[in-house]
Amino acid sequence: MTDPQPILDAFALPPATLVDRRVPKTLLVENGAPTAADKRLIQDSIEELRWIASLKPNLVGIAAWTSPQGSYEEIAVLTATFREKSRVPRLTDLIHRAIPYPVVLLTLLNQSAVLSLAHKRLSQAESGKFVLEDEVHVSPPIQPESPDDVAKRFLESFPLHRQNAGDLRQLYQAWIDRIIAFRAGQVTGAFRPIADSDASAVVKDSLDRHGKLLMEIQSLRKQAAKERQLNRRADLNLKIKTLELELDQVKASL
Repeated sequence: MTDPQPILDAFALPPATLVDRRVPKTLLVENGAPTAADKRLIQDSIEELRWIASLKPNLVGIAAWTSPQGSYEEIAVLTATFREKSRVPRLTDLIHRAIPYPVVLLTLLNQSAVLSLAHKRLSQAESGKFVLEDEVHVSPPIQPESPDDVAKRFLESFPLHRQNAGDLRQLYQAWIDRIIAFRAGQVTGAFRPIADSDASAVVKDSLDRHGKLLMEIQSLRKQAAKERQLNRRADLNLKIKTLELELDQVKASL
C-alpha cells in the first residue's frame, strides 16, 4: 500500500491542525452520491477515507474568507485509498462534492498518489448547499518514496509557511497554482512556481491547448497510417507538421 506520509509531510502543517480520523463511507453515500450507481461505486471502490487535518484561522494564522458566493472558514485535508480498477476521476469528484469545505485530497492507488483541489461556492439552486465552482484540479501521479525531480520541486514548494496568503481562499488558490505548475513541469521537464492566479490561468490555458494538440496529432497520425492515397496522406502529414510546430510554440510558452 502507498504510504501517504512523505507527501503529507511536505505540507508542514502545525500539529494543532492534525485530526487523523476515519471518515465513514456513509457520509459520502448520503451527501455526495446523486445516483444509485455512484452509491455502489463508493461502497465498492473506496478502501479507506481519512480526515488528516483541518486548517482553521486560529490554527494556521491565516484569516477566513467570506463573500456572498460562499466562505472559506476551514480547509480539510483528506486521504482516500482506492481499490484496483476504480473509476478514479468519478470518485475524486464525488469526494470533493460531498465534503462541505474546500478539500485538499490525496488519493492513493497502487504505488502512486495524486493531489486534487476544487474551489466551491454556494449553490444558487439549493439554499445552504455548496457546489464546485469550476473543475477539479488534479496533479500528475507522484511516487511518494521515489518522486522524480519535477515532483520533488513541486513538493518542496508546498509547505504551508511558504504560501503568501492573506486568507484561506488565497492559500487554497496558491496550492492549485502549484498543481498547474507541476502539470506544466511534466511537459517542460522543469518545475517553475507560478507568480499569481492570473499567470496560473494563462499556463492552464496553454496546458489545455497542449493536450488538445497532442490528441489531434495522434488522431491524424492514425489516419495517415491507414490512408492509401498518396496525395491524401501527404495532406495529413502536412497538417501534422503544422500542428507539431504549434505544439512546440505552446510548450515554449509554459
